[in-house]
Amino acid sequence: EVRRLLDAFTRMRERIHGLLEGRAQLFAAISHDLGTYLTRLRLRIDDLPDEQQRNAAERDILQMRQLLSDTLALARPRSADDTQAGAREIVDLSALVRREVAAHADPAQAIELCELAEPARVRAREASLARLLNNLVDNALKYAGSAQISVLSRRGLIELRVEDRGPGIAADEIERVTEPFYRGDRSRNLDAGGSGLGLAIVRDVAEIYGGSVNL
Repeated sequence: EVRRLLDAFTRMRERIHGLLEGRAQLFAAISHDLGTYLTRLRLRIDDLPDEQQRNAAERDILQMRQLLSDTLALARPRSADDTQAGAREIVDLSALVRREVAAHADPAQAIELCELAEPARVRAREASLARLLNNLVDNALKYAGSAQISVLSRRGLIELRVEDRGPGIAADEIERVTEPFYRGDRSRNLDAGGSGLGLAIVRDVAEIYGGSVNL
């Protein structure tokens, strides 16, 4: 009876995994097809005579591409890549922060490196950690105009800290802002940009590697 029960659970797990894989493939197909139409739109708006309207249309297309990318990243089953040991590598988080900040450098945006542990090595996918970092930094720049980044290593644990002096998050929203597509009161207007998926992706990536997110 126990063996039959285990077999039933195994079959159920395989079916669930198949459903998740199918969902990811569906999102990938939709993303590909919509990307084709967005490319066509991008070519057509070049002919718009009004520069202001042209710039607004370009911003809309950029935000739509970001939404597609974020949705696909969140929909992809963890077992498809991140949870496979072969897909991981040893990443120096401090070095990653330096590289991403250098690539992000903009005189109008203040990003300060406060404290970087040397070294701060984790076993993960570098692209996933870079996405996590960039989502946090983008939020700080969007709502505060600046970001202070620290990487701390204590007793075998590594903490990536992104701080800012923006308006903050209301206490009753702290638990909800990491839910997909949830938008706080200050960012419900789509004109503010963003997809409502940034912090959800941050939480997902952190949990994949046995971490957590504290806001």
